[in-house]
Amino acid sequence: MKRLFLAYLIFITPLFAGSLEEAHHCYLLGEKAIQMEERERYFNQALKSYSEVELVDAKLYFNLANCYYQLDQRGMAIWYYHKAQALAPRNTKIEQNLKRAYAQSSVTPPAMEKVTSQLLFFHTKLLSSERQILFYLLSFIAFILLSLCIWLKKALFRNLSIYSLALLGIIGTSLVVSNQNRRLSAILIQPSFIRCDAGKHYKEVDSKLELAGQKVKVLEISPDEKWVKIKAASNLEGYVPAEKIRML
Repeated sequence: MKRLFLAYLIFITPLFAGSLEEAHHCYLLGEKAIQMEERERYFNQALKSYSEVELVDAKLYFNLANCYYQLDQRGMAIWYYHKAQALAPRNTKIEQNLKRAYAQSSVTPPAMEKVTSQLLFFHTKLLSSERQILFYLLSFIAFILLSLCIWLKKALFRNLSIYSLALLGIIGTSLVVSNQNRRLSAILIQPSFIRCDAGKHYKEVDSKLELAGQKVKVLEISPDEKWVKIKAASNLEGYVPAEKIRML
């Protein structure tokens, strides 16, 4: 089995490397191009090459997001920036480009993200797996400190117990918020009207077109999976075509 895996890596790695090299080359040519048609051709070619690489990697998602950004497809760019940020939460380039994409799309980042980024440092700077390890470690430390506090009745152990429990609560809240958002959140990748039921023949909930790039809450999916009921940033609820959103 190990030999087969190594053989697979030896065979497949050059293919990935070739696609990435070609994609990067086309992207650089797109940045240097002056004519709009030439820029679009190079960026589309870079996007095609990046898409051929079947890896779950923050850098790859970041490159895909940059291509979509250059092609003025802000919704897809924001989605891929979010996917990259989920794998590399401490990468400042991803954070800066995501903010720029939000600004260019005239979409305001969700209020909950602002709150969690200010109050829950662990929520935005650590991976979910890192927070889980920290949660278990702090649980053990809190248990030891509480035991010492009960047996020795020292003010030092009591204060340390309070601090450890407070940190434990913050990290626990962060994990709950992450799990909730992962199950229910999506990005609207194309502008869309929200309809009162699943179908184009149904009335629009509002005459205003919902902007691409906004994070929405998924409420339910139609039986044929062609329509998704969402709650938009404007608090409007209704259905949009499934191809116009991407789950986070």
